[in-house]
Amino acid sequence: MRERLNAVETSSNDKELFDAVSAVVSIPKKRQSQFFENSFILHAPLELCARYYLLPLVDEPHSQAARERIKMIARRYSKYEDDVVSTDAVQGIKDIVKWSRSHSHAGHATILLALLDVLDDTNESLIEIMNRMNSFISEGDNGTINEIASSNSGFENESLLQWLINNVANATSVEGDTTTIKAIVQSAENAGVIEPLVSCWRNSDYTRDDYIDFLYPALMRISTLSMLKEDETNSKYGWSHALTIPHSHFVLAKSFGEETELFISALTYVAAFRSTMGRYEITSSDFQNYFDQNEESIFTSHYEEITKIISLASTMEDAHLVKYVYTNFDLMKRDPQYSALYIAAAKRLLDIWLAA
Repeated sequence: MRERLNAVETSSNDKELFDAVSAVVSIPKKRQSQFFENSFILHAPLELCARYYLLPLVDEPHSQAARERIKMIARRYSKYEDDVVSTDAVQGIKDIVKWSRSHSHAGHATILLALLDVLDDTNESLIEIMNRMNSFISEGDNGTINEIASSNSGFENESLLQWLINNVANATSVEGDTTTIKAIVQSAENAGVIEPLVSCWRNSDYTRDDYIDFLYPALMRISTLSMLKEDETNSKYGWSHALTIPHSHFVLAKSFGEETELFISALTYVAAFRSTMGRYEITSSDFQNYFDQNEESIFTSHYEEITKIISLASTMEDAHLVKYVYTNFDLMKRDPQYSALYIAAAKRLLDIWLAA
């Protein structure tokens, strides 16, 4: 471990730094007694990927502090006791649908894969992390989204966007535990919110282009708007996950296929978060306030603003903030006409952390 940490401290460029830190966080660590410690161990490779991906966009006054945050991941991670975990090598990317349905790794494994897709999927240390996750899911998870069979349920005579607004954005309110992702989803499932939604999509015949070009972006906008419309009670760890998890499903659907099954998982998470934590109605006019016909504005009028947000977030400690900012920046490129929406959401979460 000392040799790996020395490589972190002596790295001469950003790629060397990324490789050195990923070599540290690829080592399995024993489960801890404190939730926040286990959370850090689980998030470490994801935090690394998000920070590294954003690093080229950090302005010069903040760049050194941003690199120091990346080094801190390795320093902190190395203090935990190593664990021995045997895994079989992954033959390509397996179990995408299973990973998306896992309460333990849905937002974690898929985010890692999504980031790998835009970084470097030949990085051996990160592939090792994927192997461990794949083995865990294959052996049986301790909680997954329930499998729901097709039924005769169908869409009513309304536009798809309005259907999503009515049934997902404004899902039936549910009283339940909101302390964990597993509890949020299970509360919605037990209240009967999820099954009729999933049944609709199991009977649908939309094309891959329909999903990628319209359905996923519409779902992302609903999740993003939640950060702006709701109060900050659940912003840091609730509304942030309500976007980062379905976003990873969107990226994977475009990269690896399985767009229908991944959409069903993503829709389940969004509806569950909205039903258990949403307190304010979302309407179609809410989205119109952020629409910009000029797609080129993403790299013109919006560029300076998102760079400022990225620079500040990259110097701060919280991994969820950095992942959320990365997610919104990625969505600006996938859904550019709503860049103002993603910037506003990223700025709101940043402001909440700055005020803490």
